[in-house]
Amino acid sequence: MNENARTEWRGARPLPFVAAFGGTIASIHVYSIGPFFEPLQREFGWTRTDVSVAMTVALALGGFLNPMMGLALDRVGPRMIALVGVVIICSAMASLGSATGAAFNWQLLWLFVAIGAALVQPMVWVNAVASRFDAARGLAIAITLMGPALGSSIFPLVSSLLIDGLGWRGAFVGLGLLWALLVLPPLLLFFRGARDLGVQKIGKSNSIMPLPGLSVRAGLTSPTFYKLLAAGGLITFAMIGTIVHLVPILIEGGASRTTAAAFAALVGIFSVIGRLVTGALLDRYPARTVALVAMVSPILGFLLLLFSGSYWTMAVAVPLIGFSLGVEIDLIAYSSTKHLGLRNFGFLYGVLTAAMTVGTAIGPLVASQIFDHTGGYQPFLWLCLALLVSGGLLLVILGPYPRFVDQPQSNP
Repeated sequence: MNENARTEWRGARPLPFVAAFGGTIASIHVYSIGPFFEPLQREFGWTRTDVSVAMTVALALGGFLNPMMGLALDRVGPRMIALVGVVIICSAMASLGSATGAAFNWQLLWLFVAIGAALVQPMVWVNAVASRFDAARGLAIAITLMGPALGSSIFPLVSSLLIDGLGWRGAFVGLGLLWALLVLPPLLLFFRGARDLGVQKIGKSNSIMPLPGLSVRAGLTSPTFYKLLAAGGLITFAMIGTIVHLVPILIEGGASRTTAAAFAALVGIFSVIGRLVTGALLDRYPARTVALVAMVSPILGFLLLLFSGSYWTMAVAVPLIGFSLGVEIDLIAYSSTKHLGLRNFGFLYGVLTAAMTVGTAIGPLVASQIFDHTGGYQPFLWLCLALLVSGGLLLVILGPYPRFVDQPQSNP
């Protein structure tokens, strides 16, 4: 680690870890829903598609809110948005316990969730960290984005325990209340980005040094932007669609329910390892080189799932997939800061996360529909394998990092 990196860590050491803890809530609505499938189906006579479709529509709508959220981040900073977002998403998760069984009611509740999810999505946490780290940005972003990865291990287990103890209605309420109590105090104390601190001001003058980067227009017309957009949507569709249905996929492969749940718990652990390794590599090598290495892991994992017939192949496949869960977000977040810059990072990354949100929303639904129509997950896994290869290639063909030169500008 060079001296610039050490200086950054001395000045903002708690921030990536607090952002990671706060960022767990970005995945609460995705990774907690799996254990609720069975009780909701039993209570209301729904299919898995019925359970998934409201989440899909709401998350897709939330994805279209991302650019507006990015504009807000560029203007007011991430702190206030994160604090308000935690309150809303936790309240929205608790409200799911009031579901009546009517389709309109379930969809309306998920619209509430979508609003909260838009306010606590990964770009909020990345925005704060990227603005205070440069030399150590890769590792700092990787630590930040461990939050959703940790959520993939924590939320299924917590949800299952709460359902066993409180029933599915009480579990939704307990989940929202518990995470609000855990997350809000450290955010109030330590979560501040550069804009929250006002560090762009030059002395006591009215001048501001803009963060380096492309204008909105230049960013939206950049070929690199569209490579990142497509890669994010394709890879997220495959990864999240598979992870949400991982337990039934493993059961279909011959595992017992208990064994499948135990294997699924490995996903979050290996995701954390994968993200830390990826972050460290990004501080040393170009993102396109890291992407070439990182995307081999899930491709091998999916091949093993497709041809698995034993616990041993599953035991290898799940860690390989888990190792790369969320790595596409790390790669796209980091590549965005380097290729598009930080001046309009909120808006531009907001558009990119819209594609990833759509992938997150559609992937589980398509998996449900394929299962409902074919009685199995094999066709879905083949589709995901093709999307992973395509998305990985788009990241590999990114060009070299541009150099941004900015001059101070005065406030009007």
